[in-house]
Amino acid sequence: MLRWYRREGLGPPEDGPPARGNHTPEVAPLVVSAPTLVIYSTAEQYPHAHEGLERYVPDLPSEAIDGALHWVAEQHPDLFNRDIRDFIAGR
Repeated sequence: MLRWYRREGLGPPEDGPPARGNHTPEVAPLVVSAPTLVIYSTAEQYPHAHEGLERYVPDLPSEAIDGALHWVAEQHPDLFNRDIRDFIAGR
């Protein structure tokens, strides 16, 4: 998603002027401290969509599921739910 937002010009500036003028410096930092898990498919049509997230989510475990496309939760619900349960149980 971050790549999509960057391409659309949304969000804070990286190294230059604010993206399309929508940057508000008084907003809290874009760091997520809540427990977060990324579940993705190894056959994802957007394989780099989750790259760089650790910049915004310092503690970011991830689980890869083989054999699904973009809609991994619908294509492998048992594996998807197992990963979520394991994540919650480990916290």
